[in-house]
Amino acid sequence: MSFNLDAIQATEGIVDNLGEPVSFTPAGGSETMISGIFEIEPVETSPGTGVMTNAVFMSVKKSDGPFNEGDQFVIDSITYGVFDTEEDQDGLITCLLERRS
Repeated sequence: MSFNLDAIQATEGIVDNLGEPVSFTPAGGSETMISGIFEIEPVETSPGTGVMTNAVFMSVKKSDGPFNEGDQFVIDSITYGVFDTEEDQDGLITCLLERRS
């Protein structure tokens, strides 16, 4: 097994074990349940201003995607839209979310 395949399997195992079931609906597609790690992190809106906001992320397995702008997640009855994604080399995609409802 290659190193990258080992890393991908380890990453997928982390999401499976630490993630929670969430509703995922790709833009124009059908709803499905996947496992994801939901995070809310305080961030400064502009460096040095001291003004804070919350950044909302969902980390998911690349193999459950694709994940694109316009997709939606429902977490605890709240709908979030994907406005950007970041992919790592180990099979994890972080979806940057904004609250829709």
